[in-house]
Amino acid sequence: LSYAAEGGHADVVKLLLDYSADENASDDDNWGSLSYAAKGGHTDVVKLLLDRGADVNAATWEGRGSLSYAAEGGHAVVVKLL
Repeated sequence: LSYAAEGGHADVVKLLLDYSADENASDDDNWGSLSYAAKGGHTDVVKLLLDRGADVNAATWEGRGSLSYAAEGGHAVVVKLL
């Protein structure tokens, strides 16, 4: 799920979520799919994850959340969603 979210592949993210992928799962660095999607400015993926209950307050190992990464990347639409 994280790879699909990072790449902005909304169709794959939706399929994985439909097959019960955990929207809040994280990797070894505590990066979740929402953080990857927000950092990349992938609005459609962010919407899908939020609609499925992704934790908007989850922090990476750096102690930063999805909003921080979206703002840093200048992704205003994603910032508004978060």
